[in-house]
Amino acid sequence: MQIVRPFSRPLPALRAASLAGSRTTFLAQRAAISRTITQTAHRAFVTEADQQKSYKTGDRQPGEEYAKTEGAARPGFIKDTTALWSLSPYLTSLLAVGVGLTGYGLYEMYGAMTMWPPEIREDLRSGLLARRKGDFDVASQYLGRAWTKAKSTPLDAFGDQPLIKLTGVGIVLASVLEEGQKKEEAYQIYDDTLQQLSPSYRDPPSSNRPDIGLGASKVLNAAERMRAVALAYKLGELAHDLQKPEEEEKWLTSAVEAIIKNVLVTPPLSGEVGNGQGPVNATPQAKVEVQDLGLPPWTMVHDLAAPFEALGSFYARHGNINYAMPLYLQAIAILIPPAPAVPMPTSTYIGAQLMSNVAELILRNHPSDNVSPEVLHQAESWAKKGLDITATTRERSPYKHSICEEAYAIMLYNLAMISEFAGDKEKARQLLYKSLDHSKSISMQDGISHAEEALHSLDMGSTERIKPFA
Repeated sequence: MQIVRPFSRPLPALRAASLAGSRTTFLAQRAAISRTITQTAHRAFVTEADQQKSYKTGDRQPGEEYAKTEGAARPGFIKDTTALWSLSPYLTSLLAVGVGLTGYGLYEMYGAMTMWPPEIREDLRSGLLARRKGDFDVASQYLGRAWTKAKSTPLDAFGDQPLIKLTGVGIVLASVLEEGQKKEEAYQIYDDTLQQLSPSYRDPPSSNRPDIGLGASKVLNAAERMRAVALAYKLGELAHDLQKPEEEEKWLTSAVEAIIKNVLVTPPLSGEVGNGQGPVNATPQAKVEVQDLGLPPWTMVHDLAAPFEALGSFYARHGNINYAMPLYLQAIAILIPPAPAVPMPTSTYIGAQLMSNVAELILRNHPSDNVSPEVLHQAESWAKKGLDITATTRERSPYKHSICEEAYAIMLYNLAMISEFAGDKEKARQLLYKSLDHSKSISMQDGISHAEEALHSLDMGSTERIKPFA
């Protein structure tokens, strides 16, 4: 490792005159600093026996016994901290800068905390500090207390955007619980947070489905409605992880209905939500809330297609093709809008992969032994369209996106599945080898295993159909 030596940059007016003495001064200062650090560390190390011995003396404090015996017995032991400052003006400057930066950081954090009512600031600050240290149990205790106080605090005390700030406290608590692998508790906190956005604020909900649609739109502003949608989608994700299918369907349906009624029909934030993604409530207060509370990205940037895709996947897994198909189509329309709109590359890749899913649904909706040529052509058209879009986007993009590379391998595989379904096993084999090679090039283990299994099935002459890869 290269060692960067201080003051190594040539200074024409001083370098020649001071070169001989500077090295001696530097070595002497370095030895003094090393000696001081060693002595100070030795002095600070007080064993439990030393502490008990010191307490037994009555007036002496922990470590004082050591300072009066060992320290006095050792010549050259620095008792005056001013010796540190006399070592080098450069060390003094570095210490001053460090203290200044620390003070500035504390001031910034204190200034951010003033956005919240005084009743919750101390617990909120302590919880965030514990989270930064990775102590999620302590952080959840402080943040849980702050959340309880926040819910009982009048909304006027929060100032501007009170519901955004209030729900921010609940979200950061739930996020910490997630980080601590307490998903069930996080699920309950997210649910409680969403209820704060219901029209009957802080009253028991009238039904098991939160009102974040047209009813809530009369009470909530645009940013609050989008936060409700984000929370409902997050609850749907957690319900899937916790294996709560009924809850998953409920939350995702709520999110989809709210987007249809409040965003797709009459966009509430013109220019801020588009191409499937967009920032919501990007005010200075909201940015500070996200940065200083450490809120997850989904609180500021919402993928409008995600609830449609998630709910479509839910119905596809449960065999309800008629429900899944229109949800996938709506997600594709959001992710890949018509010209002149220019979608983000990641949105394009996801939309193209959904086209492959649509092709698989078309085949699944018909008996495998009685598929008409028209149905096969329709499924193949969707799969080819998705593959062409992905290939074109990969060629135009100056960077490689992992989501695109994986989607490309999946779509090659699914197109092979359709070719095998149509009876063209040779074409299916060629596409499978392409998918296998590409999966190996990106170290995609799922793609490798799927392609190898399908190729083995073809080579063995199995009558089983190639399984779709979603």
